[in-house]
Amino acid sequence: PDRWIVSGLEVLIDRDTRIIGVPVVGATVNGTMRAPGNYTLIAVYVEIEPPTAAAPTPTATPTRAPTRAPATATSSLSPTDTSTAPVPGRGGAPAIYDEPQEPSKSSPTATATSTPTRTPTVTRTLAPTATATEQPKPPREQVTGRIIGWVERIEGGWWTIEGKTIECDGNTQFSGDPGVGALVEAVVEITPEGRYIGLSIRRIGQPNPTPSPVELTDVVDAISGEWWTIGGVTVKVTGETVLEDNPGLGDMVSVKAERRAGGEIVALRIRALRAIEVFFQGVIESMAGDTWVISGTPVLIDGATEIRGAPEVGATVQVKALQQPDGSLVARIVAVIEAPPASITPAAAPTETAAPEPATDTPEPATDTPEPATATPEPETATPEPETVTPEAETATPTLES
Repeated sequence: PDRWIVSGLEVLIDRDTRIIGVPVVGATVNGTMRAPGNYTLIAVYVEIEPPTAAAPTPTATPTRAPTRAPATATSSLSPTDTSTAPVPGRGGAPAIYDEPQEPSKSSPTATATSTPTRTPTVTRTLAPTATATEQPKPPREQVTGRIIGWVERIEGGWWTIEGKTIECDGNTQFSGDPGVGALVEAVVEITPEGRYIGLSIRRIGQPNPTPSPVELTDVVDAISGEWWTIGGVTVKVTGETVLEDNPGLGDMVSVKAERRAGGEIVALRIRALRAIEVFFQGVIESMAGDTWVISGTPVLIDGATEIRGAPEVGATVQVKALQQPDGSLVARIVAVIEAPPASITPAAAPTETAAPEPATDTPEPATDTPEPATATPEPETATPEPETVTPEAETATPTLES
């Protein structure tokens, strides 16, 4: 029901095919076929002409053969009419007629011989049989097509144009000196097997220059069909473009493309660059506007950053941030865990003053041995002083935290 063989060609019938008449084997088909290019023919509109009745085959008409009457010893043979004589009977003996028939000029006659042996000859002539002559089939209509595109490859007689392989031979006409990289118009014959036979190839454009590579990293600003705007640059995304990590509107992406003839930028690969969450701890070294430097690392502070505690230069903080594809950090949480050490600097001053005293007393033991034993308690006396300062720092720490 959905496949017909018409003059050796396979034709597909679908629900959109318009059929006029009743299809039967032997009927004549007239109509329009569509060749989608995948080695098939699809009927669009067909008219069915029922097959004509075949002419009856003539039957063979037997010709009366010559007969003769039975001979006796004294009888002689005489010619008999054979124009209307029937075929001899089943017994093998010729039929005998009572009434003599008028001799026919074209009928053979039997002749008697002097010998007693009779040799009757019976001839059966059949009329010529009519032979039905097969009507010649009309020549198959040539299916042609046109391909416009760039010549991608030439290997002997095989040309690749826009991904289609075309067979060219001595009958193919070339004009305009086409070659690899040229924009051409090819007229081809499409065979029932789906092959393309080149009839003519004409150059209609200059060779395509070698594409130049283009790379960029930026945000996807807009998407309109196959055209993407990335960082203000319009990029064409085709079916051959590789999309990694599902890039979309507003994403930071890395693009590898090539600039082709006419300045068009065609994307080869677009990869989405996702932010990475990082944690670290450090000391605030500077706070200039929305950029803080924490242990040598610049961190961006924006409206979404959560601040815990009272951050200031010298304070120790813990940071949760998002590392952008370009390596920059945007803080999400900044929590103060220790106040700056500048608040306990006066209490620590005596420790720094007492430290040089042992160094000053060190040469004296080299001159007098007993004196170093006397000088030794002096550092011991200085040692309790930092111990006295230590409780003060411990007392101050809870105050900063509270």
